[in-house]
Amino acid sequence: MPTIYDNIENVLSDELTNAFDAAYKADICVGYFNLRGWNSFENHVDKFLGGEDAQCRLIIGMHATPQQLIKTHYSKVKSESIDNQTAIRLKRELAQEFRTQLTLGYPSNADEKTLKKLADQLRAEKLVIKLFVAHSLHAKLYLIHRHDKFHPVLSYLGSSNLTFSGLSHQGELNVDVLDRDAANKLVNWFEERWEDRYCLDISKHLIDIIDESWAVPKPPYYIYLKIAYHLSHEAREGLDEFKMPVPKFADNTRNYFPDREAKKVEYPFDEYDKTAPYTQLYSESIVSIIDALNSLRYGLRDYLNHAIKLIESVLHLRNEGKFCRIELKENEQKQPSIICSLGLI
Repeated sequence: MPTIYDNIENVLSDELTNAFDAAYKADICVGYFNLRGWNSFENHVDKFLGGEDAQCRLIIGMHATPQQLIKTHYSKVKSESIDNQTAIRLKRELAQEFRTQLTLGYPSNADEKTLKKLADQLRAEKLVIKLFVAHSLHAKLYLIHRHDKFHPVLSYLGSSNLTFSGLSHQGELNVDVLDRDAANKLVNWFEERWEDRYCLDISKHLIDIIDESWAVPKPPYYIYLKIAYHLSHEAREGLDEFKMPVPKFADNTRNYFPDREAKKVEYPFDEYDKTAPYTQLYSESIVSIIDALNSLRYGLRDYLNHAIKLIESVLHLRNEGKFCRIELKENEQKQPSIICSLGLI
C-alpha cells in the first residue's frame, strides 16, 4: 500500500532525506523552483560524483497564470505548437524571474551559502537544470535512483514543488510509488521530457545570475569601476555626439588607418654664423644651462649615463620583487606594488 505524505503525519522532506542516503543520482520534475530553497537538497546532491548518470537532473515546468488560462481559453486562435522564438522568450522570462527572486526579502548568511553551493554544483555538473517550454507542465515528480536490488528507483508523485514549504508544510498531498513497473514507466516519462527539443538547459544562465547577485561579494575595484562608469555618463554621451571626422579616400570611402609618412623639414643655416637662431640654440652657453638641470629629459651630454643608471635601478628593484608586472587577481591580497610600464623587464 502507498504511503501518503501530506506534511502532517508524514513529512516528504524527511522521507526524501532517507531515500537519498543510498542514492547515486536523482531525477526531479517540478512546476516551481526557489533558488534559496535549494538548502533542502544541497547536501544530498553534493554527495553525487557529477557528470552523466551521477547527477541530479531537474526539470522546471512552465505554468500559466489564471489570467493567461482565461485568455487562452477564449482566444480565437488555438495553437498547441511552439517555435524557437517563443522558447527563447520564455527562457528569458524565467531568467528574469530568478533575478527577481534574489531581490525579495532580506539576504542572510544561510541564503548566501546556499546560493554559492548551488552555483558550485552546477559548475561541477552535479546538478543540471532544464526549463520545459513545449507546453504547460504542472507535474511534481521525484525519482531517487539507488544501488538497491529490490527497489532501484524510489518514486514520489504529488503536489509538492521544490521549495521549503512544499516539502515540509501542510497543504500538500504526495504518495510513494512502490510498484516496480509503475516506477519504470515514470522513469521513461521523465526521460521523454528531458530529451525534448524544447527542454532547454538553463544551468549556465543560473550560474551567471548567482555570480552577478549579492551572493558573490565583489572586490572594491569593481564597485569603483561601476561608480566611475555611471558618473561618466554625460562625458561618454559627449564622446558619442562630438567626434573627430574620420579620414576618407579620394573616392569618399572611409579610411580607418590613414598612412602617416615621416617627414624631415630642413632649414638652411650657416653653422659658423653665431648670430643664426639655430646655431644659438646649440651654443655652449645654452647646452651648459640645460645640462645643469641634471635631468634625463633635458640633459644632452649625460643622457646615456642617466639611462644606464635608470636601467640599473629598474633591474635592482625587480630583483627585490618591488618592480614588476603583475595581474590584478594575483595582487588582490598583497601589498600595493609598482607596475612597470617601460618594457624593460
